[in-house]
Amino acid sequence: MSDNTLVYALNQIVTAPGSIGIGTIKDEGKIRFITAGAGPANVVRVRARINNQNTWTTLLDLTGNTNQVVDIFTFDQVEVICLVFDAANGIDFKIVASSFDGAQLYISTPDGDLGNISGLTFISSDNSIDISADPLTNTIDFIALGGGGGAVPFVVPFLIADWGVGTGTYDILSLESVHNKGTDATIQVFEDVLGIFEEVETIIEVNGTGDITIKVSQSPDLRFNGKLIIS
Repeated sequence: MSDNTLVYALNQIVTAPGSIGIGTIKDEGKIRFITAGAGPANVVRVRARINNQNTWTTLLDLTGNTNQVVDIFTFDQVEVICLVFDAANGIDFKIVASSFDGAQLYISTPDGDLGNISGLTFISSDNSIDISADPLTNTIDFIALGGGGGAVPFVVPFLIADWGVGTGTYDILSLESVHNKGTDATIQVFEDVLGIFEEVETIIEVNGTGDITIKVSQSPDLRFNGKLIIS
């Protein structure tokens, strides 16, 4: 299909500061890094080195939610470090990365001619993984799909202390800018009952921009530990 071979890849949930791991680079020229669900103060550092060298070179600092490409052609190892942990939902965020070389992209078809096609997208059978190729920019992107009908749900765990105070209610809010499921999402609420999650009914409100609020009574106090699943 292509002479661009994905070698370095990362799909990691980050819950605290620290090293996310060291990876080996072969013939790649660039790596695309995507952070999703990160707060504005979050900082992830990408650094690299040559084999058998002690010195690391800082290549890029990713701040907040971002999608950036870093050039790693002259290095052998890459390390990703969460310097400042700040998740938009207060719990975690995800970082996804994939590598690609800088060579011309070639795609074979039965007749060997792409005509005027400027890009191709390959989606897994369950719609959870999207691999897109763009011969104009010589890049391949490998990402887990978010909203818009993607198969990967957005999960918001919460504790009793996380409920905010509304007007006669306690509220849990999930912004559309964080869950990325649009205004027509499927919403499920589960209560943690001794480690077993049971689906429960609450008041659910969705505003015009897709922000979701679940509500329970203040008197009596019906707050509970649980999770909100948005898909």
